This record gives sequence, C-alpha cells and structure tokens, in this order.
Amino acid sequence: MPPRRDPLAVQLLLASDWLQVIRADPRLPAEHLPADWPAVKAESLFVELDKTVAQPAGEIARQILDLRPTAETQA
Repeated sequence: MPPRRDPLAVQLLLASDWLQVIRADPRLPAEHLPADWPAVKAESLFVELDKTVAQPAGEIARQILDLRPTAETQA
C-alpha cells in the first residue's frame, strides 16, 4: 500500500495543477472542439478528487493556520 499523503498538500497540488489545465484550455464553444475533448471529464475528475480531500485538508488547515476569530467562534 502506498504511503498516505497529507490531504492539505494534495489539495494544494490539485488546485495548482487544475489552474494550469484551465489556463491552457482554449475555452472555445464545444462545437469548435474535437468530439473527444477532455474538458468535461477533467472537470468531473477534479471535483471528485477535491471532494475526497476537502474535509481532511480543511481540518489540517484549521489546526496549523493562525485564523482571525469570527463572531461565530467568539460566541
């Protein structure tokens, strides 16, 4: 079994990679792209992967980041 990875690091790398992908996308209407253009599949995969790490990544972020208290947390 491969070693477990830090969910926060995974989420940051995933977001960084996704930004590179969408910046390279020509953003043309679907009718001007090849039928097998992977944009929809790629977005679905990104969303699915992000959902798997969002909760544990958020917990790690809350533990290590110095967050300014909000009205909710002060009550």
